[in-house]
Amino acid sequence: MLKDDTEEDFAYLKHHLSEAQAPREWRMEHSTDFVKVFRKVNRNHHAHWSHIVLRCLAQLDHIPKHIVYKALAEVGLRAKWDHGLGDIEQLEHIKDKDLTYFRLRMDVPQHMQAREAVLVRKVLRDFPQINQTAIVHRSIGHPRIPENPRNSVRVETRMDGFIIEDDQSGKGTVLRWFLSTDLMGSLPNSMLNERFVRYQVTFI
Repeated sequence: MLKDDTEEDFAYLKHHLSEAQAPREWRMEHSTDFVKVFRKVNRNHHAHWSHIVLRCLAQLDHIPKHIVYKALAEVGLRAKWDHGLGDIEQLEHIKDKDLTYFRLRMDVPQHMQAREAVLVRKVLRDFPQINQTAIVHRSIGHPRIPENPRNSVRVETRMDGFIIEDDQSGKGTVLRWFLSTDLMGSLPNSMLNERFVRYQVTFI
């Protein structure tokens, strides 16, 4: 049972990955034999915006759940293989609560002002069901990294979350994830597709 506002993040993740979501609100952007990426339809018809919302599903045959979990949840390990994220600096780890705070310096085109995100990573096991594991990342303030608009724009990530479970064979993994993030600014759709939609396939 969810008990406090910290765990509300997990309820938010569960809600947005629910099959009850209206299909008409989502458009498939990419599909392969093992991964599907859906983008929430933007009712704003302007050519430029900066907020993107994605739902994704991947079937990872012959890759056990514990391997997928380790690759996604351990910030130091993820920094070694997920080069599309940019530079990751761990700020703090609270072992008894399994909370990790880190700063992400994003890789953006040279003509853009630098972007950074300060995030907290949380883990909840046996959620939303037994033998499933949820991982969430979201924007948060941290005293070590006060916001300084003169140096970089602070990206707002409402949720970057995963639900990991065994597939039906028990030898592979089903991975579902939800991303809602705002790069803060007026950006072309082509750039958002490159930085977010295509990246989901590349990182898997």
